[in-house]
Amino acid sequence: MVDTMKLQFLKKIFAESNVHGIGLIFRPRQHLLERLLWISLICTSLYFALTVCRKEWHRYQDNSVVLSLETNWRNWEYLAPGVTICTDYIDDTRANNFVETNWNLSENDSNFPIYKNFVEVIARTTYGNLQELRQFSKYTFLHGLNLLQIAREMREDLLPESGFNLVTTEMGVCFSSTYLYLLQNVTERTVETTLPNGDLCRSTLSQDSCSLTVYPPRTVEPEDTHTQTLFVHNKDDVLNPTKAIVYNFTAETTTSMELVINSIVPSNKLEQLSPAQRKCYFASELPLKYFNIYTTNLCLISCRIDAAVKYCGCIPFFYSINSTHAPACNVLGMACLSNKWYRSIFNTSQFDKTCNCLPLCSNFEYRRATVQEQAIPLRFFLVNFRRKYKKIIFFSVFRRTLNLCLRSS
Repeated sequence: MVDTMKLQFLKKIFAESNVHGIGLIFRPRQHLLERLLWISLICTSLYFALTVCRKEWHRYQDNSVVLSLETNWRNWEYLAPGVTICTDYIDDTRANNFVETNWNLSENDSNFPIYKNFVEVIARTTYGNLQELRQFSKYTFLHGLNLLQIAREMREDLLPESGFNLVTTEMGVCFSSTYLYLLQNVTERTVETTLPNGDLCRSTLSQDSCSLTVYPPRTVEPEDTHTQTLFVHNKDDVLNPTKAIVYNFTAETTTSMELVINSIVPSNKLEQLSPAQRKCYFASELPLKYFNIYTTNLCLISCRIDAAVKYCGCIPFFYSINSTHAPACNVLGMACLSNKWYRSIFNTSQFDKTCNCLPLCSNFEYRRATVQEQAIPLRFFLVNFRRKYKKIIFFSVFRRTLNLCLRSS
């Protein structure tokens, strides 16, 4: 009796309901075929409504962030670029003294040319010339040497005048103005990398540029013609030679380079989304395996180190990392890397994609516009084309997706 009353009560509710189609199904004295027709129509409508909801949900997960073009350019500030300078210069006298002091050899000893050649090759070692180390694999007396110390000793006295620190990079031991120099530092002597007039360039009504002067590394030769390679990159990141602006010059050649800036900044609510949704990381939210902060290039370096450990069981010495996961490579390890690691990482464009290294949510990108030779030290002009992008949340899952679902129903 109670179940019958409940059933009659539910039928009355559905028959008088304003929900589309429900009342037509439970209307009294309705033909069975008509009821089945309305049931099929409601089920079909429900299916398409759920399909739209599912589509919008996936859109929220995959494409919830867009770049908006900012126009309030009068209040903008730009970060001056980071500069890393690498040179192939080797002071011959310093190399001779290093061999004599560390191995107690004179120039008349039969092994002196081997040691000296070894020192010069180590000082010039980059990710691109690892094959030059294979010739030393047969000399067992070179296997236990500290390769990083040798490279550092050959570069330590070449520091530019100001704003640069000695760092280890995939281009060897170089000089850099990056804020993250402590992660690559190979010496206790450090300097402040902030420019004398500050690191921020401001946009004004009268002009949209500021200049940065860089003095190349000093050498002892009065007419130095050795090639120096300059890399321009984000000052909040370390050097990635495959992605930075590259320019080769000599100490006698002075250059003016004009750089165009593209700036991407996050909105206030962007951090509420997951990294997969916003497709970027904040520097403090994802400590890496070998570093305590996140940047795109540090992520790629960590990925390359893991590959080196996988292939050869050691970490390339020019990363300057004291890790419990693997030792630093000796001569045999570096020779191994020249065969496997180099070919599979730097010669393939697919490797970086496998690392899944998302960009930073706040980022400055620089593009070379013009280069001119002139009779002054190396100088950059940062040109603001009044373009700035902000990552914003395109729609809220509760405000957008549910709204569309209700409309579809």
